[in-house]
Amino acid sequence: MHPTEEGWYYLASVVARGSRSLVCRKFGPTMDTKLICDALLMAIKHENPAVGTIFHSDQGSQYCLHQFQELLSSIGFRCSMSRR
Repeated sequence: MHPTEEGWYYLASVVARGSRSLVCRKFGPTMDTKLICDALLMAIKHENPAVGTIFHSDQGSQYCLHQFQELLSSIGFRCSMSRR
């Protein structure tokens, strides 16, 4: 979360594992599935990753929801999540 004059904003970011470079970042008033889907789509637009790319995240509810999992599947990404 990041404080602003309008209140707290959440940050969704995509980092390339190999280079550890920030591919994209997106701020929003809530940490929801729309925010992370938008961040992922923005990253794909800028990087054009290969089919079969592994997307790793924690087990946050927004990453587990059908909407995000369906997006990963539709673009040919594989899902990887941290252990509990």
